[in-house]
Amino acid sequence: MIFFGPFNAPKGIALIAPFVWLLLAAPAFAQSSCSSDGQRPPEAIVERFINADCADCWSAPGTRKPKKGELAVDWIVAGNKGDEAPLGAAATRDALQRLQALQQAPPATTFNFRAPAFLKTRPRNSADARLRVARGIALGGYLGASIELKLPGKWLAKRPPFQFPLSAWLLLAEEIAPGIEGSPVARLLVRNSLVATWKTGQRHFESRPMSLPEGSNPDRLRVVGWVQDARGNVIARAVSVCS
Repeated sequence: MIFFGPFNAPKGIALIAPFVWLLLAAPAFAQSSCSSDGQRPPEAIVERFINADCADCWSAPGTRKPKKGELAVDWIVAGNKGDEAPLGAAATRDALQRLQALQQAPPATTFNFRAPAFLKTRPRNSADARLRVARGIALGGYLGASIELKLPGKWLAKRPPFQFPLSAWLLLAEEIAPGIEGSPVARLLVRNSLVATWKTGQRHFESRPMSLPEGSNPDRLRVVGWVQDARGNVIARAVSVCS
């Protein structure tokens, strides 16, 4: 049986208020040590969903592996057994929210999703959107994280080649090496997430404190982000690397 520590109970606003300013500023302090700066963005993100009731799904030798240039993230979806499920302690409501956004029902076992490519007919050497993600320090059960999108100037001056509004997804994910907890593959297990909606004419930036699950290792937490347009096409991706 796989064991993951349960999530922290929500803390009172009065308790975290003195630390909020530090958590929000933390990504700025940690930009050079735990951000996507200087990293080549993934060519695609493969999302692997696992029903919390299916213990064998976690250790299945046929688990889909990302291709070269891709990045895989893992969601644990709450099953019918609730907290008694083999993977129940790692299940998040965010997984259901993500499936709803994909217009997918919770899988009985597993479900894999790879977002469609953006602008397959885009001219060669055209400018790209740039996405930056960063995480800060862990403090009082929370960790500061941020996501920022910068669009090419010519896209801002003219009609961009995508549809607003944009949806920005920022995931707090824990690295799990092959063989740990019986997993046959490396995983980035989603522990928390946030979604921001960006409209035209506003700054495309979000910075918030994100709660940490009890038992997670802050040193193994990375942030993964992507931005998709109104059609669901992903226009930019990024993942942090901590050093």
